Amino acid sequence: MSFLETARLALRSLALHKFRALLTTLGIVIGVAAVIAMLSISEGAKRETLEQIRVMGVNNIRLRSIKPVAADRRQEAAQNQSAILTYGVTRRELDHIRTLSKDIESIVPMREVRHDVWYKDVKTDVRVIGTSPDLFEVLRLRPEDGRLLTELDEREGRAVCVLGAEARRKLLRAHSWRGQDVKVGPQYYRVVGVLEDKPIKAGGSIQVSNLNNLLYIPYSALIKDFGITSVQRKSGAFEAIRLEVDEAIITVAREDAILPVGRILARALERTHPQNDTEIVIPLELLRQSQRTQRTFTIVMASIAALSLLVGGIGIMNIMLANVAERRKEIGTRRALGAKQRDIRRQFLTESVVLSLLGAVAGLALGAGGAVVIHMAAGWQTVVSPVAVGLAFSVAAATGVIFGTFPAVKAAELDPIEALRTE
Repeated sequence: MSFLETARLALRSLALHKFRALLTTLGIVIGVAAVIAMLSISEGAKRETLEQIRVMGVNNIRLRSIKPVAADRRQEAAQNQSAILTYGVTRRELDHIRTLSKDIESIVPMREVRHDVWYKDVKTDVRVIGTSPDLFEVLRLRPEDGRLLTELDEREGRAVCVLGAEARRKLLRAHSWRGQDVKVGPQYYRVVGVLEDKPIKAGGSIQVSNLNNLLYIPYSALIKDFGITSVQRKSGAFEAIRLEVDEAIITVAREDAILPVGRILARALERTHPQNDTEIVIPLELLRQSQRTQRTFTIVMASIAALSLLVGGIGIMNIMLANVAERRKEIGTRRALGAKQRDIRRQFLTESVVLSLLGAVAGLALGAGGAVVIHMAAGWQTVVSPVAVGLAFSVAAATGVIFGTFPAVKAAELDPIEALRTE
């Protein structure tokens, strides 16, 4: 008897007890749905993390200046009209850091301008960053139109700017960028180019700045126009902050040198910044931490799915043993007509595998639907990959074979004469 004929007989037998077969496959359905949902969440998180790491740059190290809480409290306790809070890394320190390791290729400073941004009478929430031209190469930012900042712009401190894609939409709307000036605080900057829209996922396991909502000006122009001291007035008093660099991106030549360079930076900053006003962020380390977290999540979800499949497998074994008991006369008749033991084993084993695969189909639909619901409700990125589908069907088929073998053997070992005597 061919496999197709055996499968047809198995489907006909299952069709005689539809409700019982449905109840039997529930464990398989839930197990496969859990596998599909778990793998879709894991794959979505993996792709999201890789995209965020790609934006930050795997070979980059982020050095950030942080306002020290202790110093802030001391200043508030003894605040006066001449108090100035100084913290964070300086340009001189960045020049020194460059000499600490031969693996450091470049250091890009960034300083945020804390002023309102206007285009004519339109005020927006666009952020302004003063930086060097190397930033565009380090972060792989490409111009959609016009040009990027140049070394000549930086050297001469020119009042020019480059707009991110979202910043352009907010400021210029439908207007052409050519020949337009954008006002930052009291200063005007001529737009010389617009960047391509860079897809960035907000939130997630790794926080990444929205590079599309930035206005980029030369770092030297920022220092010339605004200085390194910013003043904020509060209820008659003021808070003055002296800060040269908000963040610096340090590019490392080799991937295997990233963590050693990070340790060198940490030791150097511990000596010069005992007040803990700096932070080192290593995207490669964040990637590895995220992968470890995802592995833990995958193990937990796989355990839940395995338990569901175990329950489903036990259900299949029970229903197949019940079938053997109910169909003793059928088995005896088939043996009397010349069917061999292997034909009986194959028939009952095929029935258990078909039962498992039907549950896998329903579980696949349920798992894919659950992934969509999770994406809509929680905002998580989910991806149902072909690997997940193949794995789900393979596991379901293996469950049918494992838990269907014993009933199939029991059926094949029945004595034909005793089976024919069954009432």
